[in-house]
Amino acid sequence: FVEMAATWLEREGDTIAVTTATSADEGFAQLDETPIDCIVSDYDMSGTDGLEFLRGVRESYPDLPFILYTGRGNEEIASDAISAGVTDYIEKRAGTDQYAVLVNRIENTVSRYRAERAAEETRERFRTLIQHSTDVISVVDADGRWEYLTPSAKRVLGYEPQELVGDIGFDYVHPADRSEVVETFTQAGEDPDRIPTVECRFDHPTEGWIWLENRARNMLDHPVVGGFVVHTRDVTDRKRRQQEVTRQND
Repeated sequence: FVEMAATWLEREGDTIAVTTATSADEGFAQLDETPIDCIVSDYDMSGTDGLEFLRGVRESYPDLPFILYTGRGNEEIASDAISAGVTDYIEKRAGTDQYAVLVNRIENTVSRYRAERAAEETRERFRTLIQHSTDVISVVDADGRWEYLTPSAKRVLGYEPQELVGDIGFDYVHPADRSEVVETFTQAGEDPDRIPTVECRFDHPTEGWIWLENRARNMLDHPVVGGFVVHTRDVTDRKRRQQEVTRQND
């Protein structure tokens, strides 16, 4: 059956190359030796069944696509497979039409898997590039909630990044400055090409009201970012110097 399934999969899917194994141990050996994009496993196997194989795979390959392709379809097995982290679950059927369905599931699953890996690699590069920034770089959703902040948030804003994630940034802005900040973000939301800048007072937990300069770019439609990217720097000293100059001039 394994040989027949491999033949039909390669016949139905022009881009598919199949490597076969007839036991879980052989399967693990293949994973160690060969780059695999998707596992298609039976449930009934000698020694280790498909669910035990799935659990073993998930220990080392938590995201690798795994399709359980079994003739023993029932709700209990399906439920256990979902709990163990199966990507898809297909019951064997009579005839060769089932292989076209299986090929379609494999191609769709692998396509999503590769897209997710590419997105995560991009996110990781993004974090690596910005995590040592002296300014605070944050990602804010459409409602103004922080989704991510660089470690510099502790030094500049006085909060650990995770303390602020999920909070609405506008709530920390001085009431007298809040409408201007909201208007600036509204402008960025309406025109993604604009990168408006706004200064406002921020409620620092130990220093009271500090002055921040914020530049926001609309990247809500970006597949990886999915929010506003905000560059924030502390301009309190500059504002105080300006105020002192103004006072002396007066």
